[in-house]
Amino acid sequence: MTSIISRGAISPGVYTELSNEAYHADKALGSSGVKTYLDCPALFHAHYIDPHPEFTEQSKVAEMGTAAHLALLEPEKFHNEYLVLDDESVKKKTLKAWNEFKKVAKEEGKIPLLWEEYRQFCMMAEKIKQSPKAHALLLGSLKECSFFIKDEETGLILKSRPDIITTLSSYGTVMADYKTTGKSLDYFSQNRLAFDLDRDIQTSHHKNVTEKATKGIIDHVFHIIQSTKYPFLVRVIGMPPHELDIGLERAREGIRGIHNAMTTNQWPGYGDAIEWFDRPNWKINQLQEN
Repeated sequence: MTSIISRGAISPGVYTELSNEAYHADKALGSSGVKTYLDCPALFHAHYIDPHPEFTEQSKVAEMGTAAHLALLEPEKFHNEYLVLDDESVKKKTLKAWNEFKKVAKEEGKIPLLWEEYRQFCMMAEKIKQSPKAHALLLGSLKECSFFIKDEETGLILKSRPDIITTLSSYGTVMADYKTTGKSLDYFSQNRLAFDLDRDIQTSHHKNVTEKATKGIIDHVFHIIQSTKYPFLVRVIGMPPHELDIGLERAREGIRGIHNAMTTNQWPGYGDAIEWFDRPNWKINQLQEN
């Protein structure tokens, strides 16, 4: 069991040409694994040690996010991997025509994409360019670079793949990740979403692994957040140092927990006790305001 996170073929180092597929296929421990373990050790075991792909299909939202990500950060690869359907008769998504097109795409080793979806991704990328702050971050010197290190405390191999690393005159060396969302871009919604999704853990893990792999310092971390709804608005929100410190503490808790669980082969679930719903403070405050 102790080899499950250290048996990856990729050695510790910095990789500028590693594909996204190869990165995710490697068994090194990334932020998603850490977050999954902190949610529930049994889920980590199911997803990373004893996976059943037939039960873990990617959702449509995740697929669209992946496509938007590729279209913005790696446009050449996007055009190589996706086959766009521009036949007017199939735009209506008639089942027969769409199935025929999917067969063609599969034969060419590509992912089928409707014309309106392709147009959306193009418009989203153009909207990013119209945002001075977001566009400045996208001009980063390193995009989709992969970092691998051996954790000194546990011996596990850790990995990170931040979207962008660049230098800005006002902020020094910065790391940025591109996020898409179907929710409102207002600050309250995005602030809550960031912590609902444990982005403090993700961001601090990426920062920590990247700094150790490069022996450098990342001064600031930003999220470029874009709505998937027209007119595809954009905003940039940073993760402050004190939240990164808390996120790193939680990430370390997860890494240690995974190491111990691999040693003992103990992967508990959520437990069998009956619990009771408890209205959260933010909902109480919301009701009082109304």
